[in-house]
Amino acid sequence: MNGIQIGTEDISSIISLVVGILYIIQIGFLKKGNKKSKQFFTYYLINLTLIILLFFLIDIGYTSLVKYLVPLITSSILLISPLLWIYIKNLVQPNDDSSIRKHILPSISIGVILLILEISIFLFKDKSIQEMIVQVMTFITLSSITVFFILQSIYYIYISYKLYNMHQQRVGNYFSYSENVDLKWIKILIVGFVVFIIGLVIVNLMKGELSDVLFDVLMIVYIAYIGINALNQKEIFPIETQSTKSENEIVASNQNKLQDDVDTNDSEERVEIIPELFSQLKTELIKKVNDDKIYRDQDLTIYKLAKEIGTNSKYLSSIINKEFEKNFVNFINEYRVEDAKQNLKSEKYKNYTIEAHGQHVGFKSKSSFNIAFKKYTGKTPTEFIKS
Repeated sequence: MNGIQIGTEDISSIISLVVGILYIIQIGFLKKGNKKSKQFFTYYLINLTLIILLFFLIDIGYTSLVKYLVPLITSSILLISPLLWIYIKNLVQPNDDSSIRKHILPSISIGVILLILEISIFLFKDKSIQEMIVQVMTFITLSSITVFFILQSIYYIYISYKLYNMHQQRVGNYFSYSENVDLKWIKILIVGFVVFIIGLVIVNLMKGELSDVLFDVLMIVYIAYIGINALNQKEIFPIETQSTKSENEIVASNQNKLQDDVDTNDSEERVEIIPELFSQLKTELIKKVNDDKIYRDQDLTIYKLAKEIGTNSKYLSSIINKEFEKNFVNFINEYRVEDAKQNLKSEKYKNYTIEAHGQHVGFKSKSSFNIAFKKYTGKTPTEFIKS
């Protein structure tokens, strides 16, 4: 048996494989209470790792083994972009139960076809038939991992980025905070996938040790970054499912004269509210923020506030948008900043740290407090105290 030659590029491949496997185990098997989104992220990571494994096996001379893995490898390559989109979709739209089968079926079908053809080679003894099957397999494989893969990737990158942008716009209308819901790391996930595709092309064209090592280093950084963020990513809409189900009951009991419009879709539709109800809900809203200081709740969402007032999130959002010409987060943060300004001038709170001041009025972190405070006053809290 020939000895396996391990080069520099092979060591970097091994490291990227180990990093990928560690995150697969941690996210997919050790992390308790996994949601569907994390399951799909694990599948995404498995397929990335399989492709790295493919290159590693080729580099160390196991090409004879790789040819038998063609159906699996082809499916893995074609599954990556759909799984990227499915993960993001399950992260930002947990209540959307639309079928994902049509998105993964083409990739799996091609893999199954290649597997049937591969088995057929062993069933037919005629050399000419075997050669014909090999040619068909080669054509399907090459066309799948080049033309189909590129077109498929462009499509899923586009709809993934569109989904990400839509979510970023929604955040300000639903949450009074950005921690764990402002998915800026998802942009790196998408951009990293684009770099991965470009890296695959470069590695195959250049065929050099340097390009292999650079590709592996990029993959190590990419997998480590997205792995850490996916591991720490909490459920974004834990309250949405319960709230949208209970809003019917709330409105039915308090506002029977109206037809409830539950916030279950992504479009920001115009909601018409009769003047009497509009005035009543506005009064209740002002009372909650001025008298009850509900904005001090660090986990405040529009669903929670709507439940407190006895209405639904669409009505409340419409009132805030029309009457105050703001989205939800700006409306709440203005009250928080005004409260903080009074506290910063008060002797009662003179021993509070800046972070404590922010948390007292409802901000989750010092950074979010500083950003919001400067936005509305033109100064940081520290500068405000000095002035």
